[in-house]
Amino acid sequence: MSIRDAQSRYNLNRLTGGLADITTFNRIVENAGLKPDVSKRIQAGILLAGSLESVDEMSAFGVTVAEIEALSGLVTVLPGDASVNLNTAEPRLVRALISNPAAASRFLALREQDGMISSATLGQIGIVAPIGTGVRTDYLEVQVDVTVGGAHVSLASLITRSPKGVKSTADVIRRQFGN
Repeated sequence: MSIRDAQSRYNLNRLTGGLADITTFNRIVENAGLKPDVSKRIQAGILLAGSLESVDEMSAFGVTVAEIEALSGLVTVLPGDASVNLNTAEPRLVRALISNPAAASRFLALREQDGMISSATLGQIGIVAPIGTGVRTDYLEVQVDVTVGGAHVSLASLITRSPKGVKSTADVIRRQFGN
């Protein structure tokens, strides 16, 4: 069994938002080593299609398998405009989100030292949290793999927890069985 913060990656469904998200996404695509036209194809596709259910749906916008793989550790698909959790985002995504290289390096060094960063700490080190980011997660990916004899079954679930300040509950957003 594994549990992963689903908000450790950029939520493609944020691209239905505004200019700030488009600018951020352009930097993410650039940090993935891809050409700007990839970003434009994805943005145009999402604007036409509306929200996505899966990262693989980008192929309908002319995005190749290799391009999807290059973005796979940086993007995800979550409901609504779920933000990126800066505490769990990989360094190259943090560098795309915090466009000032010195500030991104300060953040990453402090996160490495302390294990996690609070909103207050961001301000203390002179960083304003970029639009579409935060230091909390509400979505978790749970992967369960079971093998009995020669049979193998896997179950991937996206789970959301209740908003801060509300009695703790968890709800399953989607499940997918596999072999």
